[in-house]
Amino acid sequence: MKTPRFLFLAFTLLTLISCNAYHSQNTFNSENSDISISSQKEEPIKNHYDFSFIDNKHVLGTGEQISLETKLFCNEKEIRDYSVTFTTPNVDVASVNKDGVVTANGEGKTKIKARVNEYDCEPIFYDLTVYQRYQKVDILNENIVNYYGRVHLKDDKAYILNTASAFELSFYGTSLNATFNEGIGQKIRIYIDNKDTGTKLIEKDTKLCANLTKDIHIIKVVRCNYEYRGVISLASIYGAEYYLKAPERPHKKLEFYGDSITVGAGINADGSGDTIANEDGTLTYAYRTMLHYNAEANYLAFDGATVIKAPWRYWTYESQYTNYSLISDMTPWDFNKFIPHYLIINLGTNDAGIVNRGEGTLNELSESYISFLTSIRSHYERNIIVCCYGMMGVDQDISYTINSAVIKMNDPNIHYFEFASVSCTGNEYHPDVNGSIDGANQLIGFIDGLTYKEQFDDSSYEVSQATNCYYNANCVTYAIKLNKPLSNVFGKINIGKANQKITGGITVVNSPNCIHVFANSVSAWFKPNGDSTSGYYNMNEWASYLDKSDKSNYIYFRLYAKPGEELSTEAKIYVSFEDYAEPVEGVDYSISQTTEVTYGSCTIFKILNLRENNGFDAVIRTSFINKQLSGAIMVSSTERWVNVKTTGYNKWFRNYWSQGDWWEGTNQWDEFSYKTGSDGVINLKIGIYTEENAGAYGPIVPGVAIYVAVNG
Repeated sequence: MKTPRFLFLAFTLLTLISCNAYHSQNTFNSENSDISISSQKEEPIKNHYDFSFIDNKHVLGTGEQISLETKLFCNEKEIRDYSVTFTTPNVDVASVNKDGVVTANGEGKTKIKARVNEYDCEPIFYDLTVYQRYQKVDILNENIVNYYGRVHLKDDKAYILNTASAFELSFYGTSLNATFNEGIGQKIRIYIDNKDTGTKLIEKDTKLCANLTKDIHIIKVVRCNYEYRGVISLASIYGAEYYLKAPERPHKKLEFYGDSITVGAGINADGSGDTIANEDGTLTYAYRTMLHYNAEANYLAFDGATVIKAPWRYWTYESQYTNYSLISDMTPWDFNKFIPHYLIINLGTNDAGIVNRGEGTLNELSESYISFLTSIRSHYERNIIVCCYGMMGVDQDISYTINSAVIKMNDPNIHYFEFASVSCTGNEYHPDVNGSIDGANQLIGFIDGLTYKEQFDDSSYEVSQATNCYYNANCVTYAIKLNKPLSNVFGKINIGKANQKITGGITVVNSPNCIHVFANSVSAWFKPNGDSTSGYYNMNEWASYLDKSDKSNYIYFRLYAKPGEELSTEAKIYVSFEDYAEPVEGVDYSISQTTEVTYGSCTIFKILNLRENNGFDAVIRTSFINKQLSGAIMVSSTERWVNVKTTGYNKWFRNYWSQGDWWEGTNQWDEFSYKTGSDGVINLKIGIYTEENAGAYGPIVPGVAIYVAVNG
């Protein structure tokens, strides 16, 4: 039965009276659905408006259009008859017409403002990112395709040579294909939007993905087999509606030199022996270490590789590592293309066999290892090198010889690490998957305890205590003044506190050009007045940090100019700090169960930040004892970058940030798993941690909530 027209008109009238009470002396009684006419002037009704966008697509390609639709509620009643004015401050990025149709004009970011004309509600903003749009993929164009590893681009093809090397791109559509000229039958692992979709074997024309939602996606294709299986040559990528600028690359860089352990020989322990199916470089300790740090990595490894010359092989590691690959491409590698923060060398297992058979000596191993490290230092002057050994068992003579070679280098940034025994049920007693996980965890624990130690030129700078500039009134501040113009300066400040956790800020004043400042592991660029570079701090603007002095009372700093420029002696760099007090539960943050959000049938815990701070450790006490939990983590809206870290999980969250290998937007669930112990607790670290790739702009502000959903 149709609703009588007079009833519909009456209901509309009631809604309009309620939502325009500021302009009328009439009042609407929502409890009895009657309209009463007050004989006396009363206080106006305070209306609550909920105005929002319907569309959630915040990334466009150039030339693409979307129509913005909105919805408006007043006191929980939907209003349909209203008009909106749309504006944008940056038409070079995107323009919007009176009907809300947005056209993406050029690369960049902007905000679309929407304001309701008839009602007194707050305007809303639509954050939009526009990327360059390409109709086809040029394989050699690294603006479109990211290549990871020593991938050789030549002859209109990409030669993917080494284990765990990869290519990555962003596209719009539902499917994507690739043509390979070489490498047919080899195994690749495919990630779609940071989700592992498994492995497949390469065909001449390979369907990389299909049946996706029609949207923007990021695909990463990783080589699983090592170079002995043959070259993989990528000839073309096709099948999407269009392509976007290549995704942002990770900031942290790792490099691995190794043997069959690093290529993942026999890792699946499937009984098939030395086969493509039984081998997988994406399951190794090295690849898992890369994933843990949300890094990118180069891998150079070969079955049977040695430091000393093997009787059955014409080459040693030192003779070949300077090329694109160890055997298949002898083109010299340009070491300036990739400078790792950490270089991990896992060699020695095959050398032990040579020495024990009398085909080589420990002295030869020592001399060869020192020569190898010296050669590496000629290419990588400033990074941390970790020399590993022992995943397949430890020969004490080999262990002692490698460790002695490291000590003889007299380099504080070269370290020796010996693995504890791991599970080795793979082919020919190689580490299996569980052994590789164990090895990765051991290596990660060792790397986490390392900090880079600089070599200093004390004559290039002066440090003095300052009283005219500070981060806050409680801080002690030191000023760094340069004595001569240099492209970079390495130094230290004696703060009189050993192993002391400190918090504060860094700023630069009076510099005519850009300066990149590292203080211990805190990193920030500063730009001179008038410079419009985005993402840099202005002069006199403070970059916040949380750090720790070393056992000798020092904090270390590094200053860099842009390539081709020099640091000015007119500049002053201020480092301001105070003792850091650990946040206290109930004072700085709270933890409680909540039902305000849901994630399946999970129990939800809410960690609420109560005061501004740089992070804290949170212990969630659950009833799940010795259980493998599944669930997800979500962070409420925040303009600051918030890090959530626990065993096997490390993710950064930020509002309006596109998803990547190690980023997640706020208000979005991100899956994680956790194994509780006998106490049933989940241990989390939350903060703006000072890893070199953090880029955390300022402390966590009050009101940010971290939701942890768990299911036993």
